[in-house]
Order: sequence, then C-alpha cells, then structure tokens
Amino acid sequence: MKTKDFNTENIGGEDLNLLLSAVVNGQDEAFEILKDEYAPLIAKETKFAAERISEEFNISVTELFDDLEQEASLALYKAAVNYDAGSYGKNVTFGLYAKVCIHNAMVSEIRRECGKKRRATRQLSMKNIEQSVPNESDESFGALSAMKLENIVGESKKCMSKYEKQVFDYLLQGKSSREISRLTDRSYKSVSNALYRLRVKLKGLSKS
Repeated sequence: MKTKDFNTENIGGEDLNLLLSAVVNGQDEAFEILKDEYAPLIAKETKFAAERISEEFNISVTELFDDLEQEASLALYKAAVNYDAGSYGKNVTFGLYAKVCIHNAMVSEIRRECGKKRRATRQLSMKNIEQSVPNESDESFGALSAMKLENIVGESKKCMSKYEKQVFDYLLQGKSSREISRLTDRSYKSVSNALYRLRVKLKGLSKS
C-alpha cells in the first residue's frame, strides 16, 4: 500500500481508513499527508496553548510555538494509531477524536509548563526568605537593635497564633528547635513548621 493511492483532497471514508492503516503500519509518508490535512487544527491548538502560557509567564509566543507544535503533531500520531471506529461508534469520527486528543495534549502542556514555572518561583521565594529572614542559628537575630526588635515583635505578634507566639518567644530567648519542641510538648516537625510560618510573616513585615 503506497501513499500515492490516497486522495489527499478532503480525506474521508475509505481514503481515511487506508491512510490511518498506513500510519499504523509505519509509513512515514502517510502520516505526513495526515498531518498536512490536520495542519489548521494543529496550528489552532498550538496557538491556544502558546498564548495561555505566554500570558501566564510573559514568555514570547514564538519561543513556545515549535515545541508545542511538535507535541500537537505527536498527539495526532497517537490518535491515528489508537483510533478504532468500531469502539467509538458512528458519532465519534476520527476528526473529532483527533481534535480531542490534540486539545488534551495542549492542556497537559499548559499545566506542565505552568507547574514548572510555579515550582521555580516557589523555590526562588523560599531562597529569598531564607536569605532575608534570620533563622534560629543566626547570630544576627540577637544583634538586632532594641528598637527594631521591639517593633518586629509588636507587629508580628498581631498576626501570630497562640502557638506561634510561644515558639517565637522561645526563639527570641535563643532556644533551639529541639528545645522548643521539648518545652512546648510538640513534635520537632510541628516546631519546624511553625518556624517556617514565622519566617514568612517576618519576611512580609520586613518589606513594609
């Protein structure tokens, strides 16, 4: 079976079945014909995904387009290989099936890219907090001026829970996390979580 046997204009019916069979059998030319036929759909879905990611993270659409287009083409190939008209019924044509597969692939790419960027942002934020806010081992915490310390304590305690205030007071006394755990009768993990929340809150106050 050769690709020249196909009618490439408005592929449908037996021509489409033959083309899909050729794709399944590994004929590269057959997939190229199929990809050309669905080029407008691929372009539309690629543009949709690129614009969504671009809006979220201010990245050029052009930078995203090529990689997304490849993912959309791969989704079309998987659709051609996996489509079974007998299983899906007459209401689910290959065109509809391919559209759903390509759209889902683009949605997955949006989620993946956004997740990757958000993780990087969270890591950067954590690094900034750790660098900007003293922790229990920092000698600088005890070297704050009396006035600055008084202001930080007064303002920060307004947004602390009762437990966080207790942990904070022990922290100001120079207690370690394990000592605070013993004194408060809480787990070491609970104290560590409280210290993290305190650092976030202190970071916010240091900016105001």
